[in-house]
Amino acid sequence: MLEATAVLPVLLAVNAPAPPGRLVDLGGHRLHVLCAGAGSPTVVVENGLGDFSFDWTLVQGRVSKFARICTYDRAGYAWSDPGPKPRTFAQINLELRDALRRLGEKGPFVLVGHSYGGAVVRQFAQTYRREVAGLVLAESVSETQPITIPHGVIRLFESARGVPIPEPRESMRAEDRPMPSGPAAAGTGELQPIYAKLPEKAQRFRRWAQTLTATEDAENSQREWSVEYFARWHAAPQDGVLGDLPLIVLTRENGGYGDGHGVPAEQLEKERRDAQAALARLSTRGEQRILPTGHQVHLEAPDDVARAIEAVVKAARSSNRKPRETPAPALGLNVETEKRPGSPMFPAFYFNFAPSSASCAAFSVSVATTRGKSSLNGDPGAYSRPIRSTSTAARSSLNLKTPRASAACT
Repeated sequence: MLEATAVLPVLLAVNAPAPPGRLVDLGGHRLHVLCAGAGSPTVVVENGLGDFSFDWTLVQGRVSKFARICTYDRAGYAWSDPGPKPRTFAQINLELRDALRRLGEKGPFVLVGHSYGGAVVRQFAQTYRREVAGLVLAESVSETQPITIPHGVIRLFESARGVPIPEPRESMRAEDRPMPSGPAAAGTGELQPIYAKLPEKAQRFRRWAQTLTATEDAENSQREWSVEYFARWHAAPQDGVLGDLPLIVLTRENGGYGDGHGVPAEQLEKERRDAQAALARLSTRGEQRILPTGHQVHLEAPDDVARAIEAVVKAARSSNRKPRETPAPALGLNVETEKRPGSPMFPAFYFNFAPSSASCAAFSVSVATTRGKSSLNGDPGAYSRPIRSTSTAARSSLNLKTPRASAACT
């Protein structure tokens, strides 16, 4: 593995402002994380494309009054170093999870995702289900939402290539170096009017951060790989995939579509509303709130966003969703007891099962008889495994009727 100093160019200008948060070393690259407030569950914010941790200053100040809240900059943004590529949801999820652990932040977390960040936290909740106490999706992208381009419209899932998604990693490689880019790849120091709502200090941060070329390199990879997740979601039913996780979807009242894209504006607006309503159905406890704002809800309606976060925090507190107490998806299980290689003093119960959840990363099987109990943990790739009981109490269980068995994701 190459040292980060050999891989990463010096991307922060000499006049870069001091980071307001902490730089967390992930073993080759660092993420900038800013946490404030107290009270569990901790709220964690995932930004949209082109956005930074300080863009959530208005919301963070409000939320810190009733809970701990952490904002951060993805790899390649602001003070965060460029990270391993490709920039898949799995890669971004791993880095955030590792950074929170190294900071000593305890889950389960309430995740807040804006725009592109909404899809990122959606994947986090499916991958690390027991580490999530609730979700707020603020103007989140979805797989079927129409996106207008010059003289046309696309749905995000349509651009997928159907390629396998690489495993995430923290180690940096030479090919992770940001691609060379010209001046046009970086933004200017001029702020859009919407950012005038931020405090002056945050505005100074943004003038600097939006000129960094590493952000565009990261976002090119993020765009390329996000569509693979959208295609997978589109190909399978999504209603209820998050179980009963507390969820609030914040949607702007009007998408602002115009004519000239080959599809009537009314149809595009209906598709957008349907896509946002579908996000609320990801959980049986999903709720949608319509806001009279534009896309940047955290800047235009920070009170409404903070209230939505508080509602999910309260729901999480009332349900007390601790990792060890979170119900796990059931697995179909069939137990056979008559196949017994080896000594009869150490009987083996054979079982076959099929995971019922694509997000099941590991399983636990328990076989119990009237004389004893045995269990085994493993990965869902093993569809037939023996459970051997070596306890004295269970050695005579072969003469009993078929053992009771259960299996679940862990």
